[in-house]
Amino acid sequence: MASLTQTASHPASKLREWLYLDLALLGALVPGYLFAKHIAAAGVSQILPLAFANTVSAALTADLLISSLAFWILAAREMDRLGTGKGKLPLFMLLNVCIGLSAALPAFMWWREHQLKRAAERL
Repeated sequence: MASLTQTASHPASKLREWLYLDLALLGALVPGYLFAKHIAAAGVSQILPLAFANTVSAALTADLLISSLAFWILAAREMDRLGTGKGKLPLFMLLNVCIGLSAALPAFMWWREHQLKRAAERL
């Protein structure tokens, strides 16, 4: 099995970086557009009640909340494992809460790939 630094120096690493960055952008723009459309039509007061308005929306909201918590734990552990400290964790948590997991998770994956590449370059 290849070490983390060997994997990060592989040419596919650059492709993954761009893919994660593109997914983070898409993950911000698509939900952002849909939220903006809703807010323009109905304001912000109904967002939370609508998130639990029926069984399907409640299930999706619960899934998102649990996935977000799992992401925060994963990000913290990965930052420890990479030896970068947890200084950036609040940034990813804020991105998750304010924009969404669809932006925060790929942004974290981009950051992680970038950290692995930097570690490989130091060797």
